[in-house]
Amino acid sequence: MPPPTVAPAEDSLDRERYRSFKLRRALQFHGALWQQEVSTDVSSVAYGVLLALRSEPGIGQRELGQLAQLDKSTLAELLKRLEQSGFISTCRDESDRRRKSVTLEDAGEELLRDLMPRALRVNELMAEALDPEEVAQLDALLDKLLASPAAGTDTGG
Repeated sequence: MPPPTVAPAEDSLDRERYRSFKLRRALQFHGALWQQEVSTDVSSVAYGVLLALRSEPGIGQRELGQLAQLDKSTLAELLKRLEQSGFISTCRDESDRRRKSVTLEDAGEELLRDLMPRALRVNELMAEALDPEEVAQLDALLDKLLASPAAGTDTGG
């Protein structure tokens, strides 16, 4: 006797119910808005790193990776590009030569001031179809999702 077959709807996830598909689409939506409204040269990831540096001047590269939730290789490449552009500077810590400190330069601060209103606009556009209560729910659910053990906090640092 042949094994029972499972109906296609039961053995595969329908695109409308597949969260990964929806999350990927939300990221595409964000990326398109970012390029349209903010910058085609500075990514939202780079913007986040610059914001972190503004709040934590002279932070170590490892701590910055944890704060920005980026792995070591991604962060190192991003910092290299930001330093070449004059937005940040890096230097070895005098008391611990293994530690590399990262500092936001004046050009980076100026870039942040220029991009911030547009970045805030993207934040608003992302949620414009939601009422204020739904925005609060979305924020709370994203926080909860990212705090789950499955989301992990290891950034390779």
